[in-house]
Amino acid sequence: MDLITQLADADLSSSTMVVEELPPLTLSADVRNSGYKLAPVDVNLFPAGWHNLCHGIYPRAAEQITRWCQLRGLAERNVLILGEFMTRNPSYLENLATIEKILTLAGYEVRLGLLAEDETEPIIATTLSEQSLQLYPVRVEAGRLVTSDGFRADWVLNNNDFTGGAADLLASVDIPIEPSPRYGWHARRKRDFYSAYEQIATAEAERLSIDPWTLIPETVAVEPVDFWNKEGVIAVADQVDAMLDSIADHYRERNISDSPFVVVKDEAGTFGMGVLTLDSSDSLRNLNRKTRQKMQRGKGGRSISSVLVQEGVYTRDIIGECVAEPVVMAIGGRYAGGFFRYHCSKTESDNLNSKGMVFARLCGSDGVACGDDCVQDPARDRLYGWIANTIAHAAGRELAAL
Repeated sequence: MDLITQLADADLSSSTMVVEELPPLTLSADVRNSGYKLAPVDVNLFPAGWHNLCHGIYPRAAEQITRWCQLRGLAERNVLILGEFMTRNPSYLENLATIEKILTLAGYEVRLGLLAEDETEPIIATTLSEQSLQLYPVRVEAGRLVTSDGFRADWVLNNNDFTGGAADLLASVDIPIEPSPRYGWHARRKRDFYSAYEQIATAEAERLSIDPWTLIPETVAVEPVDFWNKEGVIAVADQVDAMLDSIADHYRERNISDSPFVVVKDEAGTFGMGVLTLDSSDSLRNLNRKTRQKMQRGKGGRSISSVLVQEGVYTRDIIGECVAEPVVMAIGGRYAGGFFRYHCSKTESDNLNSKGMVFARLCGSDGVACGDDCVQDPARDRLYGWIANTIAHAAGRELAAL
């Protein structure tokens, strides 16, 4: 019996995942389902995919935000959504507009704000659905963020991952910013999440009487590394070889016929940048210029100085005739919804977060309306909702350690 069949009849609604740490307000995770393994391959605390969820889940998302605010003790109603300065990216703007809709539905007064020191007037931008958005430059007054139209925020929903570091402007802010800028990619390392996730996933596996290996991707961090100057790359190559051998041993033990592969990825990155998919270490031991350039810098031009070598997990989800992977979203530690990223020019071992990817909403059986661009699949929604909750609890433990 494969893992997915085992979990089909399992009690995924209750959990022994009792952690004292408050989960982050927002989270998304790229997940891979190979049939025998179900595991997160990337986790982001400042997700930009809210517009890809089924519109019918917005009321549930609004309730989850309200519940999280109650746990956090945030009773105030003026909320600033702090976005990234990507005003020419219609998809990202659609994401901000969706967050605004959910917060408004929850009864909050909302503004969209940007850290734009050279701007004094609202920036007018157009979303993917051709909505017109006003994004307000912000300043600090008496410890609070204030927009250029005088809106005084009681707390901030942060959708900026601060890859290049937290802005100096925020040092004098004393209202809550959630998730905190100190959890941005300038400080956060993926190894810390996977360490916490292994603990939580192992406990869940024991509760469900399944093999913990089926939930946990083998993960090792390697640093320092400088691909452009070929420093530390042999250490990465050695780790790739060791992990390929380890995966092959696990496959033999479990009669799995797939060929092992690994993913080398920027340890503090996002947007699918700084990622190599390998079935041998040869390309690392004989670095060409293209690979050196690809692995030199991540988002925002930040130099890549540490990487994860991670067990590759095949994806067996299919949309039409295209390979797909689920992306799950959580609010306050609870599954909010999900969608599929799919790519018609990629294989089931490739990185799908790349040019040419398309999205389809994932809808369950709780009365949520599903449009033409939706996949109505209660079984997968239930399964991926459970793994989202597991991931969110692990992220809470990770951030408590930070």
